[in-house]
Amino acid sequence: MFRGSLSIRLWLDPVGNLTALTLAGNPTPELRLDYDALGRLTALKDGTTETVIDGYSYDGTGNRLSAKVGGATQAYTYPTTNHRLGAVAGVARTYDKMGNTLTIGGKAREYLYDTTGRMTQVKRAGAAVMNYRYNGRGEQVRRYLGTTNTYTLYDEAGHWLGDYDTNGAPKQQAIWLDDLPVGLLANGAQLHYIEPDHLGSPRVVVDAARDVAVWNWSLKGEAFGNTAPNQDPDGDGTAMIFDMRFPGQRFDVASGFNQNYFRDYDAATGRYGQSDLIGLVGGISTYAYVEGNPVGYVDPYGLEKLVLFTPGANVFYQGASVDTETPGVWSVYGHMGPDRILDQSSGQTNKLDVDGIAQVLRGAGWTQGEPVEFKGCRSGQGENSIAEQFARKYKTPTSGATQYMWYSNNGITGIWGKVPYYHTKNYLSPGVMRNFPAGGR
Repeated sequence: MFRGSLSIRLWLDPVGNLTALTLAGNPTPELRLDYDALGRLTALKDGTTETVIDGYSYDGTGNRLSAKVGGATQAYTYPTTNHRLGAVAGVARTYDKMGNTLTIGGKAREYLYDTTGRMTQVKRAGAAVMNYRYNGRGEQVRRYLGTTNTYTLYDEAGHWLGDYDTNGAPKQQAIWLDDLPVGLLANGAQLHYIEPDHLGSPRVVVDAARDVAVWNWSLKGEAFGNTAPNQDPDGDGTAMIFDMRFPGQRFDVASGFNQNYFRDYDAATGRYGQSDLIGLVGGISTYAYVEGNPVGYVDPYGLEKLVLFTPGANVFYQGASVDTETPGVWSVYGHMGPDRILDQSSGQTNKLDVDGIAQVLRGAGWTQGEPVEFKGCRSGQGENSIAEQFARKYKTPTSGATQYMWYSNNGITGIWGKVPYYHTKNYLSPGVMRNFPAGGR
């Protein structure tokens, strides 16, 4: 155990919501958490006194109406015609026609975008403070101002690998274990250990040579991430700059947002600065972050899911909500079969053929030819499956499961056959995601 390292216990309710947090060796919770009937976080409370530290209220569509943070309550206002946040505590915000945030507090913060809706420049008090560029996968790969450049690399799964200067010299580089950040090379390639929480957010960075924590982002901080990390917990006078936040996010001091792959997340308001690229399929409020439950869900790519399961606290909906999407691929979740996909997102069941699926995807912003994966049972099983039909008719790379896709509250647990009558996994009959090229086989 390193000095200042992370050692906690999490308590969950029957549907998987985090309800309490205790420190190792202490049975009394440090924090307690409350939710409304829709699973949205409403209160972060002191574990002993149950005094509300941070509190939140929402309208019926998921927009935050108020936030009590640090003893002060802020009011959120919206126009009657859309879900764009008009002002917080009287500080106005404006938007372009696509729904991208243009200004916060007038000239205090201004944001410019390219024709695809990606942020290209930030101004403070009228002066440019940072410029941004992206690659074809939508990843932010360059930040620059004048002759000062930072170049960024990612792995195939979209994980941040490192930042480099103009000459290619590394500034910081990350080490990953699956989707968990576990190591960091920084300060002259010195090794540091990263201790992530249950979601994969970094909470402690440990200097491996000195066995001491040099960076700490407290779990007792504001739940939506609006608490700055302690950059000098060892008190040696040297600040450790480390910008990772929630999974898929990195804090950008110039914009004041967390860069979140396809969008930019505003921790101060618990919502995105741009509307969801997949439209209303991601939810009625296209700016909401993880359905108002930041301690239970993640959104590493800044996109809500195309979840066609019945909304609510069922294992399928919960599992789809936390499952990790594939970068650059449209992920569709729902009850499926070799010849159909069921859309139950409205509370009613509609059987979709390939044309119906295409209509739903197009309504979400999909363009024909963009890869699609069907994350449902047997969607790629046998000859002329629904995945193969879609690939052939719409000339789109498509994948589907060859067996049953098994869900838990923590995501998809595998692709296996089913034991007759018992309806349990048949480990003797494994399945895979079968890939169909554009145009079919």
